[in-house]
Amino acid sequence: EFEHSNFKTPELYFGYKFAQGRNQLGSNEGFNPNNIVTYSEPNNLELHKFYPIGEWKNLEDSMEMVSNNGTIKLH
Repeated sequence: EFEHSNFKTPELYFGYKFAQGRNQLGSNEGFNPNNIVTYSEPNNLELHKFYPIGEWKNLEDSMEMVSNNGTIKLH
């Protein structure tokens, strides 16, 4: 399994092609390739993970916010 360093945030990938298997998306909703996912705000943030909030389309090399409001949290 891929492990991150505790000293600095690693390079992050928002597209499912590279991010799946790297344990970088912290949201419980996970990836749903080429579909829109509604991500809820998490109660806790884990180190070195990103958390989109709002509606995001999961693309191969990125995520596209499709809701009027949204944000990304990172710890």
